[in-house]
This record gives sequence, structure tokens and C-alpha cells, in this order.
Amino acid sequence: IGDVKGKDVYCSYSVPAESIDNERTITYHEKVFSQIFNSLGINNTSINEAAAIIYSDAAAEKFSGIGTSFGAGMVNSCVLYHGIEALKFSTARSGDWVDKSVAESLNIVQNRVTSIKEKMFSLETDYKLEPDKKKRRILEALGYFYENLVNYTIKKMIKEFEDKVEIEIDEAVPFIIAGGTSMVPGFINLFKSVIANYKLPFEISEIRHAKNPLTAVSSGLLIKTMSDVGK
Repeated sequence: IGDVKGKDVYCSYSVPAESIDNERTITYHEKVFSQIFNSLGINNTSINEAAAIIYSDAAAEKFSGIGTSFGAGMVNSCVLYHGIEALKFSTARSGDWVDKSVAESLNIVQNRVTSIKEKMFSLETDYKLEPDKKKRRILEALGYFYENLVNYTIKKMIKEFEDKVEIEIDEAVPFIIAGGTSMVPGFINLFKSVIANYKLPFEISEIRHAKNPLTAVSSGLLIKTMSDVGK
């Protein structure tokens, strides 16, 4: 953070939404970060992780959109409409869940799955072309569980939207995806293919990757903080 003594400093930090399929809570971690910043004399605000993606990549749409961050441990989703938060939630299935599921299905060590995924896996490549039978089975299983992950996320989003969104969104909004788990080649095309099978309670103008999927959250935090401080 640097030298902040005697300076008027502002900092925002990202937090996930409460999980809808896991009993873990974010309260402790959010309060601990706030306590640290307060002890340093820093003005601080927590901002939803997925909302930050919209702040980063939807200025042209006046900060309206659906942001989804596919991280390692969680998928975070948020719906903003002209900067107003309409929905936020997280699920406990993401990249680590994919690796764990593949490892359990094939009865192998999870680290082996993760290594193959990071070095070789692509949703754009036919796994059947892999000559090594053991690697081919891992690549095949990764493809199955990635598709399962996308289906699961979309189903949860539709249900949460129908149950909880009270704002009338009367225009098409972008669906912006970020996070390390989304960086597998072909992920966005997989997402588009899967979501086409669902009747959505909202209209999507386009589905796109954040300009930088790994730094979109921090960029969005900066944009939101500058806007708030400017006001």
C-alpha cells in the first residue's frame, strides 16, 4: 500500500457474495480486511467481486450487465442495472470442483488432474486425438465436468433471478465473464452453446470475455473507487 501516513487514502477490496449452496460465510474475512485498513487510517469499502467485473468492462452500457467470475474455489455472479445491484450470489463449484470431480471419477490424485488441465486442456481440441490413453481419459472427463459446471451455474442464476430480482430490466444487457477458470481455450464458446439451451428471464445483448479476465476485478475496483471519491 505504501506510505499512507497523513494522507487521505481510499481503498476498495473485493468480496464474494454469500454462497447459495454452501454454509460458509464471508462475514469474518470482510470484517478482518476492514479492520486492517482502519488501523492504517485508510478509507475502505468492500465491493462484490462480480460487480467489479461490470464496473471494469461495461462502461459503454452505463454499468448494466451480468458479471460472472469463474475462480478457483467459487463462481461469483452479480446483476447490475445502471450501477444498481439487482442480484448477487456465489456457488461453491468452480475450477477446484472440476479437478476434484475428475480425480474422484478416475481414482487418481487431484494434482495430476490440475497439471494436465493447466498444461494441455482445451475445449477447442478433440481429446480423442491424444495418443496417451491415461491423459485422454483425463481430458475427456475435464470436458464433461466443465460442461456440467456451466449448466449448474446457469440453472442457479435463472432460479435466483426469478426468485429475487425485483428491478424490471427492460433492455438487453451484456454477460461478461472473467476469472482463471474461464481462461481455458474455448470456454466462452462452450458457455454460449450451453446457455442457448435455456429460456432466460433476462435478455442478453452479447456474451463476452472481460478484456483481461485475470485483472478485471481489480480494474473494476479502481474505477468504482475513483467514481465514489470523485462524488
